[in-house]
Amino acid sequence: MNKHQLLEVHKKSIDKEGVFLKTLDQVENATKFYEAQTTVFLTPEIRVIVEDILLYEPDMAFTRLGGFKTAERQKLAIYPDYLSAPKPEETITAIRIMYQSKFNKLAHRDVLGAILGLGITRQRVGDIIVGDTSIDVVIDKDLSSYVISSLEKVGRAGVKVHEIPLDALALPDVKFEIQQDTVKSLRLDSIVASGLRCSRNEAQQMIVKELVRVNYRESASVSHIVSEKDLISIRGKGRFILRDIEGTTKKERIRIVLAHYQS
Repeated sequence: MNKHQLLEVHKKSIDKEGVFLKTLDQVENATKFYEAQTTVFLTPEIRVIVEDILLYEPDMAFTRLGGFKTAERQKLAIYPDYLSAPKPEETITAIRIMYQSKFNKLAHRDVLGAILGLGITRQRVGDIIVGDTSIDVVIDKDLSSYVISSLEKVGRAGVKVHEIPLDALALPDVKFEIQQDTVKSLRLDSIVASGLRCSRNEAQQMIVKELVRVNYRESASVSHIVSEKDLISIRGKGRFILRDIEGTTKKERIRIVLAHYQS
């Protein structure tokens, strides 16, 4: 692993909190000394870069630790491949926040703000799943007792907090808006233009300005071919999945189905 070379290639991923740099240090220690390392909760953008780096490191393995398979913020456990994968419950846990939803309506930002207000950094908190009457939060295992004893209010709502097993997490209810369309090709500019209902030239400009990511990875290539199930996210404009490719029309246009995430 050439750390300086990696920093040059991924310099735009260096964040002000230093998470990317610290994670690279952990990768370096794991590969150099063959010792297990566990990161903080990573954003998807940083996580996929680290995973790409690890794919080229012989004799090393990694496991995602997020509480559930589709969690966005996940830790990476990095370890020599002759060791067993760590169990999630060794490093993360989940808490459930109960409140009177009849009188209050709490959102993701309310819960995150309350937890950070306890002096906890964002990197120690995983996904926050907002339900109708409760909110589940994935956190560092060693924070559980502190949050349970300290968190008494979220916004104006009084809350009760208790720990739950990871397999009891209420999985997020993700809502999609389905869009059917036909496109000339599966090039990224064509798919973005379809998804945003804008001109191909506008789509190309967004791609060139590096506002578009494919599966959390930046892509400046307008001609990148999008595959079925790829996640396309456009900064400030939302995200969608190329859910299905359904053959071609008589005019040889490609039938596609896009699934737009609803907030």
